[in-house]
Amino acid sequence: MYFTPLFGPMLRRVEAKYVQDPRLTNKEIAAHVEDVVRIPPVTGITADATGNLYFSAMTEDGVLKMEADGFYYFPNSQAPRVNHPYEAFKITLP
Repeated sequence: MYFTPLFGPMLRRVEAKYVQDPRLTNKEIAAHVEDVVRIPPVTGITADATGNLYFSAMTEDGVLKMEADGFYYFPNSQAPRVNHPYEAFKITLP
């Protein structure tokens, strides 16, 4: 399960089996939470059937994509250049 606060700055994940285990305390579940990548403020996260994650990015004027293969794609905010093509960047996640 992936999650983040509205204003980020970190995307986190935890295996669902820990959240669903009623025997675990919040502290025990928290021990399994992992930091994934720094992200801008987002208003939503969704996934497709192949495991790619999509984020509606408030400050980036677009949708960010994190592929299941471990790459993070993000647009270059180009508000002053509305008539030009958008640029997208790709980084490898740790």
